[in-house]
Amino acid sequence: MTVLVLTGCQFPQWGSPLTPAATPSTTPTGSAGATATESPSSTASSAPSTVTKATGSLVFFQMAVSKKLVGVCSRNSNLSVTVSDPKNDFYESLDLAVLLDPAQNQVISVTGDLGADSEGFTWHLSYDSTAPTAGTSATLTGSDRSYTITGVLASAQTRHGKTTTQDLPFTLKLACQAA
Repeated sequence: MTVLVLTGCQFPQWGSPLTPAATPSTTPTGSAGATATESPSSTASSAPSTVTKATGSLVFFQMAVSKKLVGVCSRNSNLSVTVSDPKNDFYESLDLAVLLDPAQNQVISVTGDLGADSEGFTWHLSYDSTAPTAGTSATLTGSDRSYTITGVLASAQTRHGKTTTQDLPFTLKLACQAA
């Protein structure tokens, strides 16, 4: 099985540019960190990908978490979007990776890593349409270059070596600039 793993969604260094890069790999899906993975039915074609700038916003429950997400959109057979907010007001860092199949109007995966919040919790967020965790969902609306994803993410919150999980309602709005 060929899997496309996007790297570069690690915690950015202050003032450094975010430069994600696609790397073919046979790493199994579900690894830690914010990565978008291609499913077996959507492996990358030989066509070159188109990379453009991305912007977005993130809401948990009904509270705005970030209105300043920036990153890149990479379009091949699917649309991969990696965004971050390195100067977030609530978390030390905020990194998200999303894999969409706009032709099928489907969210393939959403993963995210959030640095420590004011209480010292770090967060790992996930949704995978190929093996969804009970209670999670993601619905895609929009087209062309503007997308809204709503649903429920699996959230693992860790502090002092203890991890708790919960379902986290979210809305993620993404915009990809024209090529």
